Amino acid sequence: MRTRIIPIFLAVALTASAQRFTFGVKAGAPVTSALPNEDSAPYSMVDTGRWTVGPTAEVRLFGNLSFEGDALFRGYRYEQSSGFNAIPSGAGLTNINSVVPIFSSFRQDAKEWDIPLLLKYRLHAGPLRPFVDAGFEFAHVSSDFTSSTTCLGTADACNASGLTAFFYPSASYHSSVNRRGPAAGVGLEFKYGRLRIAPEVRYTRLDRPNANEVTVMAGFTF
Repeated sequence: MRTRIIPIFLAVALTASAQRFTFGVKAGAPVTSALPNEDSAPYSMVDTGRWTVGPTAEVRLFGNLSFEGDALFRGYRYEQSSGFNAIPSGAGLTNINSVVPIFSSFRQDAKEWDIPLLLKYRLHAGPLRPFVDAGFEFAHVSSDFTSSTTCLGTADACNASGLTAFFYPSASYHSSVNRRGPAAGVGLEFKYGRLRIAPEVRYTRLDRPNANEVTVMAGFTF
Protein backbone atom coordinates (compact mmCIF):
# COMPACT_ATOMS: atom_id res chain seq x y z
CA MET A 1 0.00 0.00 0.00
CA ARG A 2 2.97 2.29 0.58
CA THR A 3 3.73 2.36 -3.15
CA ARG A 4 0.25 3.84 -3.75
CA ILE A 5 0.24 6.40 -0.94
CA ILE A 6 3.44 8.31 -1.79
CA PRO A 7 2.51 8.95 -5.47
CA ILE A 8 -0.90 10.23 -4.35
CA PHE A 9 0.71 12.85 -2.15
CA LEU A 10 3.18 13.84 -4.87
CA ALA A 11 0.30 14.28 -7.32
CA VAL A 12 -1.54 16.45 -4.84
CA ALA A 13 1.55 18.59 -4.39
CA LEU A 14 1.90 19.17 -8.14
CA THR A 15 -1.75 19.93 -8.83
CA ALA A 16 -2.07 22.25 -5.83
CA SER A 17 1.12 24.21 -6.43
CA ALA A 18 -0.87 27.21 -7.66
CA GLN A 19 -3.00 27.24 -4.53
CA ARG A 20 -2.21 27.91 -0.88
CA PHE A 21 -0.60 24.55 -0.27
CA THR A 22 1.55 23.17 2.56
CA PHE A 23 3.31 19.84 2.78
CA GLY A 24 5.21 18.17 5.61
CA VAL A 25 5.31 15.38 8.16
CA LYS A 26 3.15 14.34 11.09
CA ALA A 27 4.39 12.19 13.95
CA GLY A 28 2.92 11.14 17.25
CA ALA A 29 2.10 8.39 19.70
CA PRO A 30 -1.12 6.39 20.22
CA VAL A 31 -2.65 6.83 23.66
CA THR A 32 -5.23 4.05 23.49
CA SER A 33 -4.79 0.37 22.70
CA ALA A 34 -5.03 -0.78 19.10
CA LEU A 35 -6.97 -3.85 20.28
CA PRO A 36 -9.22 -2.67 23.12
CA ASN A 37 -11.09 -5.96 23.43
CA GLU A 38 -7.95 -8.04 23.81
CA ASP A 39 -5.71 -6.41 26.40
CA SER A 40 -7.93 -7.45 29.32
CA ALA A 41 -7.52 -11.16 28.57
CA PRO A 42 -5.37 -13.15 31.06
CA TYR A 43 -1.77 -13.83 30.09
CA SER A 44 -1.94 -11.37 27.20
CA MET A 45 0.14 -8.43 26.06
CA VAL A 46 -0.65 -5.63 23.62
CA ASP A 47 2.07 -3.44 22.18
CA THR A 48 0.20 -0.50 20.63
CA GLY A 49 3.32 0.72 18.87
CA ARG A 50 5.40 3.58 20.20
CA TRP A 51 4.75 5.97 17.32
CA THR A 52 2.84 6.82 14.18
CA VAL A 53 4.37 8.87 11.36
CA GLY A 54 3.79 9.87 7.75
CA PRO A 55 3.36 12.68 5.22
CA THR A 56 0.69 15.35 5.51
CA ALA A 57 -0.68 17.78 2.93
CA GLU A 58 -3.02 20.73 3.30
CA VAL A 59 -4.80 23.01 0.82
CA ARG A 60 -6.33 26.30 1.96
CA LEU A 61 -9.88 26.58 0.62
CA PHE A 62 -11.06 30.02 1.72
CA GLY A 63 -10.78 32.15 4.84
CA ASN A 64 -9.71 30.04 7.79
CA LEU A 65 -10.97 26.79 6.24
CA SER A 66 -8.65 24.22 4.67
CA PHE A 67 -8.57 20.57 3.60
CA GLU A 68 -6.00 18.16 5.07
CA GLY A 69 -4.96 14.66 4.10
CA ASP A 70 -2.49 12.44 5.98
CA ALA A 71 -0.94 9.01 5.46
CA LEU A 72 0.14 7.72 8.86
CA PHE A 73 1.88 4.40 9.44
CA ARG A 74 1.88 2.47 12.70
CA GLY A 75 2.69 -1.05 13.81
CA TYR A 76 1.41 -3.04 16.78
CA ARG A 77 1.59 -6.53 18.23
CA TYR A 78 -0.74 -8.71 20.29
CA GLU A 79 0.36 -11.84 22.16
CA GLN A 80 -1.65 -14.27 24.26
CA SER A 81 -0.69 -17.50 25.99
CA SER A 82 -2.58 -19.90 28.23
CA GLY A 83 -2.26 -23.29 29.87
CA PHE A 84 -4.98 -25.73 30.80
CA ASN A 85 -5.55 -29.38 31.65
CA ALA A 86 -7.37 -31.67 29.25
CA ILE A 87 -9.09 -34.91 30.23
CA PRO A 88 -9.18 -37.47 27.41
CA SER A 89 -12.53 -38.91 26.48
CA GLY A 90 -13.33 -41.94 28.57
CA ALA A 91 -10.72 -41.22 31.26
CA GLY A 92 -13.28 -40.09 33.84
CA LEU A 93 -13.35 -36.84 35.75
CA THR A 94 -11.86 -38.41 38.91
CA ASN A 95 -8.86 -40.01 37.20
CA ILE A 96 -6.17 -37.42 37.99
CA ASN A 97 -3.42 -39.50 36.38
CA SER A 98 -5.15 -39.12 33.00
CA VAL A 99 -5.07 -35.29 33.01
CA VAL A 100 -2.90 -33.93 30.17
CA PRO A 101 -1.41 -30.39 30.49
CA ILE A 102 -1.78 -28.25 27.36
CA PHE A 103 -0.10 -24.96 26.45
CA SER A 104 -1.30 -22.65 23.64
CA SER A 105 0.03 -19.35 22.30
CA PHE A 106 -1.12 -16.79 19.77
CA ARG A 107 0.56 -13.74 18.23
CA GLN A 108 -0.51 -11.02 15.79
CA ASP A 109 1.96 -8.63 14.14
CA ALA A 110 0.09 -5.82 12.40
CA LYS A 111 1.03 -2.94 10.11
CA GLU A 112 -1.56 -0.21 9.61
CA TRP A 113 -1.87 2.75 7.25
CA ASP A 114 -4.31 5.42 8.43
CA ILE A 115 -5.60 7.88 5.80
CA PRO A 116 -7.62 10.69 7.44
CA LEU A 117 -9.31 13.24 5.15
CA LEU A 118 -10.26 16.30 7.21
CA LEU A 119 -11.67 19.79 7.02
CA LYS A 120 -9.65 22.09 9.28
CA TYR A 121 -10.83 25.42 10.66
CA ARG A 122 -8.49 27.89 12.32
CA LEU A 123 -10.35 29.92 14.91
CA HIS A 124 -8.47 33.20 14.42
CA ALA A 125 -5.28 34.71 13.03
CA GLY A 126 -2.24 35.55 15.13
CA PRO A 127 0.99 33.99 16.38
CA LEU A 128 -0.98 31.22 18.11
CA ARG A 129 -3.81 29.77 16.04
CA PRO A 130 -6.08 27.19 17.71
CA PHE A 131 -7.87 24.91 15.28
CA VAL A 132 -10.39 22.12 15.06
CA ASP A 133 -10.65 19.47 12.35
CA ALA A 134 -13.16 16.77 11.47
CA GLY A 135 -13.74 14.28 8.70
CA PHE A 136 -13.40 10.61 7.85
CA GLU A 137 -10.53 8.15 8.14
CA PHE A 138 -9.76 5.10 6.03
CA ALA A 139 -7.31 2.48 7.26
CA HIS A 140 -5.70 -0.67 5.90
CA VAL A 141 -4.37 -3.29 8.34
CA SER A 142 -2.05 -6.08 7.21
CA SER A 143 -1.50 -8.77 9.87
CA ASP A 144 0.63 -11.89 10.25
CA PHE A 145 -0.73 -14.46 12.73
CA THR A 146 1.13 -17.36 14.37
CA SER A 147 -0.28 -19.84 16.85
CA SER A 148 0.63 -23.16 18.44
CA THR A 149 -0.86 -25.77 20.79
CA THR A 150 1.52 -28.16 22.55
CA CYS A 151 1.13 -31.11 24.91
CA LEU A 152 3.34 -30.73 28.02
CA GLY A 153 2.79 -34.20 29.38
CA THR A 154 4.89 -37.29 28.86
CA ALA A 155 5.10 -38.77 25.38
CA ASP A 156 2.97 -41.74 26.44
CA ALA A 157 0.30 -39.50 28.02
CA CYS A 158 0.15 -37.20 24.99
CA ASN A 159 -0.02 -40.05 22.48
CA ALA A 160 -2.64 -41.93 24.50
CA SER A 161 -4.80 -38.91 25.23
CA GLY A 162 -6.73 -39.01 21.99
CA LEU A 163 -6.09 -35.25 21.60
CA THR A 164 -3.11 -35.44 19.28
CA ALA A 165 -5.16 -34.13 16.34
CA PHE A 166 -5.33 -30.77 18.11
CA PHE A 167 -1.58 -30.45 18.78
CA TYR A 168 0.56 -28.51 16.30
CA PRO A 169 3.96 -26.90 16.87
CA SER A 170 3.25 -23.82 14.76
CA ALA A 171 0.73 -22.46 12.27
CA SER A 172 0.71 -19.14 10.47
CA TYR A 173 -1.53 -17.16 8.16
CA HIS A 174 -1.94 -13.63 6.81
CA SER A 175 -4.92 -11.29 6.59
CA SER A 176 -5.74 -7.80 5.32
CA VAL A 177 -8.60 -5.71 6.67
CA ASN A 178 -9.95 -2.33 5.60
CA ARG A 179 -11.28 -0.09 8.38
CA ARG A 180 -13.03 3.27 8.39
CA GLY A 181 -14.77 5.73 10.67
CA PRO A 182 -15.14 9.37 11.70
CA ALA A 183 -12.20 11.42 12.97
CA ALA A 184 -11.89 14.76 14.76
CA GLY A 185 -9.16 16.72 16.47
CA VAL A 186 -8.20 19.89 18.27
CA GLY A 187 -4.82 21.60 18.27
CA LEU A 188 -2.73 24.76 18.26
CA GLU A 189 -0.60 26.05 15.38
CA PHE A 190 2.37 28.40 15.63
CA LYS A 191 5.32 29.37 13.43
CA TYR A 192 9.05 28.97 13.98
CA GLY A 193 10.67 30.80 11.09
CA ARG A 194 9.17 29.27 7.93
CA LEU A 195 8.20 26.12 9.77
CA ARG A 196 4.64 25.65 11.01
CA ILE A 197 4.31 23.44 14.09
CA ALA A 198 0.88 22.13 15.07
CA PRO A 199 0.52 19.83 18.12
CA GLU A 200 -2.85 18.08 18.12
CA VAL A 201 -4.99 15.54 19.94
CA ARG A 202 -6.99 13.45 17.48
CA TYR A 203 -9.88 11.05 18.07
CA THR A 204 -11.02 8.35 15.64
CA ARG A 205 -13.74 5.73 15.80
CA LEU A 206 -12.75 2.85 13.52
CA ASP A 207 -14.64 -0.37 12.88
CA ARG A 208 -13.44 -4.00 12.55
CA PRO A 209 -13.09 -4.12 15.52
CA ASN A 210 -14.94 -1.09 16.83
CA ALA A 211 -12.36 1.00 18.63
CA ASN A 212 -12.10 4.47 20.13
CA GLU A 213 -8.59 5.65 19.34
CA VAL A 214 -6.82 8.74 20.68
CA THR A 215 -3.48 9.90 19.27
CA VAL A 216 -1.25 12.77 20.38
CA MET A 217 0.71 14.10 17.40
CA ALA A 218 2.45 17.12 15.94
CA GLY A 219 2.56 18.37 12.36
CA PHE A 220 5.63 20.03 10.83
CA THR A 221 4.80 21.78 7.55
CA PHE A 222 6.21 24.45 5.21
